[in-house]
Amino acid sequence: MVTPAVTAPLLEYHRTGKLLRILAVTSPKRLIAAPDIPTAVEAGVPNMISSNRSACSRRAGTPRAIIEQICQASRSVLAEAELPADADRVRLRA
Repeated sequence: MVTPAVTAPLLEYHRTGKLLRILAVTSPKRLIAAPDIPTAVEAGVPNMISSNRSACSRRAGTPRAIIEQICQASRSVLAEAELPADADRVRLRA
């Protein structure tokens, strides 16, 4: 069993029937982009819920000013109104 992140290219492979077939998603709800794919719980795998996380890491000794610059840039991107709209546009949110 493989549980990769479901991305637009994977959904396209699933839809065309080439290379792979997605049996279920591990999100708590069905994906907006693929309502035909059940959740793992719906498919009969109790408690099979997971989520993806992203993180930034740095090398030990990175100057505090650089860390703050990266943190501020990350906060700015996450605060953009377009971010949820982009997720809906590619329909990868559950």
